[in-house]
Amino acid sequence: MALARALPSTFPQGISEHQSDDPSALLNMTLATQQHESYIQALRSLLPVLQLPELPEYPDSLFVEDTVVAIDRQVALLQPGHPSRRGEVESVHQALQQLGMEVVVDLRHTPDAYCDGGDVLYTGRHLFIGLSNRTNQRGAQLLQQAFPAIPSIVIPPTMAGNQVLHLKSAVTLFSPDTLVVPTGPAGDAVWESFAAYILYGIEAHFGTSGT
Repeated sequence: MALARALPSTFPQGISEHQSDDPSALLNMTLATQQHESYIQALRSLLPVLQLPELPEYPDSLFVEDTVVAIDRQVALLQPGHPSRRGEVESVHQALQQLGMEVVVDLRHTPDAYCDGGDVLYTGRHLFIGLSNRTNQRGAQLLQQAFPAIPSIVIPPTMAGNQVLHLKSAVTLFSPDTLVVPTGPAGDAVWESFAAYILYGIEAHFGTSGT
């Protein structure tokens, strides 16, 4: 099952590092809504989807993956790195409780620990946790403790001088033994970070998509 959330009407007010006074650069809500609906339809063609209602008070709540890491029936509730997003977690928690998921760790109980799900990549065999401006060492440690039976690797924050926000902004799981990274500085940084772990049997492919 996939967990999703409706596009909030306040989405244009979300966190952004790319501000512009050019009206043509403003977010097009009509297009964003169409794209999100197409995304949900594509997901539903593959597996059941539970779509939570919008949270207008949290413009970035569309990105539900940043609130939780779920493996099988076990769940780690996260504490997003940006304070404005931390209120998103509780409604996800309630939904997972209704599905009978077991919470094995809740980072909200540890004030100095934070982690965004966008920095967590599960391959089916290994758990990669990328340190970033949104995920710190303490958050990574608690996540490792949540899933002790799964080999986990913490990736240092070498994402080409912080050119990307999250680990998964620069690496994608294509199949259980194949990772796809972009060409260019960000991809090179990912390759260097992961190179020591290719021995685990993970094959890396370079693509041409941006970060």
